[in-house]
Amino acid sequence: MNKFIIFNFILLLLIVLTLVTESSSRVQDFKNYHGAIARESTASTRQAIEKFIFEKKRLVEIFGNDHLILMSQLASEPENENYYAQLESRIGIYFPDYFAFTLADPQGTPFMEDFDGLIGDLCQTDLKQFTNSIKQYPRIHPHPDIYHFDIMSHHDINAESLILFISFDAHVLGNILKNAQAPGHKLMLIYPEESQLIEVTDKGARIHLNRNDYRLSAEEQSRILVSQPIEHTRWSIIDMHEPELFSDYEASIRQSVFNIFIMFIIVSAIMLLVVRRQEQLRLKAEQYKNDFLSTISHELRTPLTAIRGSLKLLLHNVVDTKSDKGRELLEISANNSERLGLLINDLLDFQKMEAGKMDYVIQPVKLLPLVQGCLDSDRIYAKGFNCTITLEDNDIDPQLAIMADETRITQVMDNLLSNAIKYGAENDNIVVSISNTSTHARIEITDHGEGIHNDFQHRLFDKFSQHDASDDRSSNGTGLGLNIVKSIITSHCGHIDYTTKAGEGTTFWFEIPLA
Repeated sequence: MNKFIIFNFILLLLIVLTLVTESSSRVQDFKNYHGAIARESTASTRQAIEKFIFEKKRLVEIFGNDHLILMSQLASEPENENYYAQLESRIGIYFPDYFAFTLADPQGTPFMEDFDGLIGDLCQTDLKQFTNSIKQYPRIHPHPDIYHFDIMSHHDINAESLILFISFDAHVLGNILKNAQAPGHKLMLIYPEESQLIEVTDKGARIHLNRNDYRLSAEEQSRILVSQPIEHTRWSIIDMHEPELFSDYEASIRQSVFNIFIMFIIVSAIMLLVVRRQEQLRLKAEQYKNDFLSTISHELRTPLTAIRGSLKLLLHNVVDTKSDKGRELLEISANNSERLGLLINDLLDFQKMEAGKMDYVIQPVKLLPLVQGCLDSDRIYAKGFNCTITLEDNDIDPQLAIMADETRITQVMDNLLSNAIKYGAENDNIVVSISNTSTHARIEITDHGEGIHNDFQHRLFDKFSQHDASDDRSSNGTGLGLNIVKSIITSHCGHIDYTTKAGEGTTFWFEIPLA
């Protein structure tokens, strides 16, 4: 038992170590998996945005080249509403998502007055930078109406330089992020030069975020899985995991580990109880064995001693075989031989029952002659205990028959009668009665002894069980009799039971199907 507990404890430690190692490995694999997702999504989205900005620049340049004359006319007459309306209409056809446009000279000064305030300070700053380097790096420009980004192109006509400036709604960039964003992840365009300023999310420009500070917090920066700059823009694209992505998974892994651990504890406890139960049964069986060997050795030695003593006296002519004493010794030897035979028969029958090899010859047997024969043979045994046996006259039909193995039912009767004689009262009268229903015959055997003790009743039909009665007449036997009796009655599709009352006696009864 102690070895099993130690083994179980060691196994428990190994299980815990295995679960901790496996859970850590699974969490790391989960993080690696989402890291790969983040790298793939940021790379593909970066390429998509780079291609999108490149196409916007190309289309704006193509548009400008196609409309040089109109742009030159508007630059010459910036207050001409007809020229302005024509150019505005054509830009609307080419670029349905545009927000505003203007024309500027080589120094970045717009030709038209911006009465609506569509071209803000950031727009003019980017326009000045473009005139200096002819390179543009889009960024998001805030505006009360629409957050936008600018695309510019440089054109020469008749020795005159023009800059076409078109602003686009930033929401289109949000759609690109939204389509590429994986579950549990957040794609963002940020402006690193302005302390990780959020430019665009899957909801569109940052104005759509429900927050006061548009800069990434320290906690948000700690959740960034991948960050990549987008060429020819001022943006970087980041993939940031949701706050609960890893924590929820780790919690589920911990819960799974805990469940497995609890299940193992439960299984270990059950195994411990089973082992403990088996150990108790083993000790009980060993005690049964020791008691059985002790009983058998006593039961066999007693008649053998009587037989050996009687035979020695007769063999050495100490007692004359023809004298009364000699006949008494021979009778003692015969009775003890019979007793040995019964003990050996019990052991053999028990062995057959355990092996499932008890044979029965079931056939119609007349009940009344069977019972009377048993009573006649057991009256000699009862006489030795100063007891009598009486069969109640219940007007039983002599032709009443049962389906039974006559030898085995005789064995049942002999066992129950011998028990009644042994455990009955001094000078008792053992009463046997027979009754029947339409389907079964019932035999009852009643003694008037002290009854069966309460603490013994639950194991009355168990193997090797012996009743500790105050009378030393009950000390003989193997403790197998009632166990064998119950097995025989059960094999006959019958039933056996008893009633007992302290100080008044016990009635054993059994029922057998009628023929």
